This record gives sequence, C-alpha cells and structure tokens, in this order.
Amino acid sequence: MRAASKRGIPRAGSRASEQVFAGDSLNPGFPDGDGVQLFLTFSLHEVPTAGVRSATLSSEFASEAGTPYVDLGELAAADVRYDEFGPQLWNLPPVEGGTACVFATSSDGPFTCDLTSTVERSLADGHPHVQFRLRFEWVADGQADLAAFFITNSNTTEPGIFTFTLESK
Repeated sequence: MRAASKRGIPRAGSRASEQVFAGDSLNPGFPDGDGVQLFLTFSLHEVPTAGVRSATLSSEFASEAGTPYVDLGELAAADVRYDEFGPQLWNLPPVEGGTACVFATSSDGPFTCDLTSTVERSLADGHPHVQFRLRFEWVADGQADLAAFFITNSNTTEPGIFTFTLESK
C-alpha cells in the first residue's frame, strides 16, 4: 500500500509542508530551536476481512542533512489519530496503548518498523485508515539536522516514498 497522505509539519504548528522530512532548524523561516515531524495516513479499505498477519512501514528513500541521529536521537513512529491535518497536530499525543516503534537509529536505517498491532487495533475499532507520526526523540539542538524522504526531488511529495506492506492471515 502507498501512503494516502504524507506531510511534514513544524512542531510549533506554524505551517505545513509538501516536503517529507523530520528534524530541526531547516531554514531561516522556521523558529530557532523548533522541530519538524511527519504524519502518514494509509487506507485500510483493501485489507481482507480475515485480518492481518503483519504490517510494516518502510522507506528506501532516506537521506540526511547534518547529524540528526546523533543530535536528535531515534526516529520513531507512533500511532496517532486525527480527522483534519493542520497546525493543531503539533503536540498530538499518541493513541493510548497504541503502537510505537523505532523507524531508524542512524543514516544507515533500516527505515522500517512493525506496526501490525496498530492495524489490528484500527480494524477492531472500525477505523478506515491507520495514521502514524514520525519524529525524532528530541526536538532540536539549534543546528540544521534532518532526515528527508524523497525519490527524485526533496521539494516534491511523490507516491511511493513510504511503503506500508500488509500480509493478510
């Protein structure tokens, strides 16, 4: 499955971006010391009624500027739920009892994590999709550190940057 929506949003919620990245101090227009997080939504309409055996989020299209994994820690995915994308998400708490997993700890990746329980929970709750937030462990260190996800151009969002693989039972 491909991501239905994917956007970067500053933690301060001042604006959203079509670029797909997480990190800090990205450009002079961002508040100093502010972080950026990434939100992904995947539809569950194609999931068989038998359920899922496994669900994995991954990307083969990661790059970095600075040293985000040294300065900002792990890049983690957390189970979140929201109805409308916008600045109100900047401090959205993860779903209580929801899944969280480490997506990457270095520029070598592996840029993957198991989110099977998130899919199972969304299906059981009758949600038509699953949503994840990717962000670093720490907000910012005052230096330009970011993980960017793109295929050909860092200024565009292209289908296939992230893959959500479901294996049915």
